[in-house]
Amino acid sequence: MRIGLLQCDDVAPELREAHGNYPEMFAALFRQVEPTLEFQVWRCLDGEIPDDIDAVDAWMTTGSKYGVNDGLPWVDELCDFVRELWRAGKPLVGICFGHQLMAKALGGEVVKSERGWGVGMSFNRVTARAAWMEPWQPGIDLLVSHQDQVEILPPRLPSWAAATSAPTI
Repeated sequence: MRIGLLQCDDVAPELREAHGNYPEMFAALFRQVEPTLEFQVWRCLDGEIPDDIDAVDAWMTTGSKYGVNDGLPWVDELCDFVRELWRAGKPLVGICFGHQLMAKALGGEVVKSERGWGVGMSFNRVTARAAWMEPWQPGIDLLVSHQDQVEILPPRLPSWAAATSAPTI
């Protein structure tokens, strides 16, 4: 399987030597489960947006220090690409900034949190069960670092979990 990684930022230079940049980190993580995965990277933060939605089998976005509402041209172009993927029914996973990008691109609302930065553990209750949720668990605890949040989901998109508490600094 070929995964298209839509890179939206770089890991901080002081952490790259020990952990690698986003492409290396995701490849190492996913290859622990499936060693034959292939990755192709598009540096969206440099304006490199794919021109072929069929270039890979599935897509994913990285996190980013940028916000989806920062007015950056590459973010708007990437939103256009996300809408193309959606219309074609292509698999896309949004990590952190990526899920905010998907929400914005598909008609949801992303805003800065009134509480400022959320950093730490977010505790989330699973509110709906789907066939792909194996093994089943009633909650998901996630490490978070963000100031933007999805306020309104796009129309027609399901919600499977809700935060029960989130940290702020």
